Amino acid sequence: MNKLIPLALLFLFAACSNDDDNFDELVNELAPETALLTSQPPGNARQVYNDIINRIAADDGPSVAFAVDHGENAQMAGLSLRPARVVYFGNPDVGTRMMQQNRLVGLDLPLRMMVYEDERERATVTYRNATFLTRTYDLDLPEQEDVVNDLLAELAGREDADPFLNISYDYADDIITRESNLSFSDAVKAAQQRVGDLDLTLVRSFDHAMNARGVDMELQPTTLLVFGNATAGTQLMDERIEVGYDLPLKMLIWQEGETTFVSYTNASTLAERYGLVNRTAAVGELNDALLQVQRAALGE
Repeated sequence: MNKLIPLALLFLFAACSNDDDNFDELVNELAPETALLTSQPPGNARQVYNDIINRIAADDGPSVAFAVDHGENAQMAGLSLRPARVVYFGNPDVGTRMMQQNRLVGLDLPLRMMVYEDERERATVTYRNATFLTRTYDLDLPEQEDVVNDLLAELAGREDADPFLNISYDYADDIITRESNLSFSDAVKAAQQRVGDLDLTLVRSFDHAMNARGVDMELQPTTLLVFGNATAGTQLMDERIEVGYDLPLKMLIWQEGETTFVSYTNASTLAERYGLVNRTAAVGELNDALLQVQRAALGE
């Protein structure tokens, strides 16, 4: 498991111009429901992605936790998809402070950023910032919010770090949480086993509590499972590639006192947010996978 290191001093902002009417329409269409901030820096998708990775990896910068190459996963499933990658990165000091206030924010940590190629072969960067996290999960961390927002804006090449005024912050209302009959460790093991039994890909089991201990902080057991079905996920992205920001699927298993809980957001909610209307079968397949993994973690 990669340990994350503290945030860097902020880089100087990189200017970015978006004068394309279609791009502006895309941003205005997606922003309210998806809460995605978007930019189109110069260069192709690979160049922009590598530039972001290099900046994250700079001395005293945040550390990459893991990455997902949707284009490569689609190819392995015998499908085609425009280049699209998501990099997960962060700072366990800030992330732990967030989860100490509301554990459910662990569904959206580490931070992530997606770089993809649009229909005109231009590199597009999209992400959600710390304001989304603090408002969605009712957190009170103003200093950390500003620092993270500035960092994310710099990485994406956005001159304006502020979120759109019309962005939605009601995501937490759609999180499904149930109490498990199992202990925390047994729930995690059962969920991982079911992922394998279903021939899903377990991308990462991310131990938030372990990362907290790595910076001498306390957090009750909290593990994020990232898993998916490349075929179904690619079908969703084929209709609206931006949904890849929320893929693969995520499930949070966490302990409060002596009780274990299992939380996730289902694929139907994602389809509604992104306006997907032609992928009913794929959405149903992902929902079934989520339900089966959750039931395993619940001990049912």
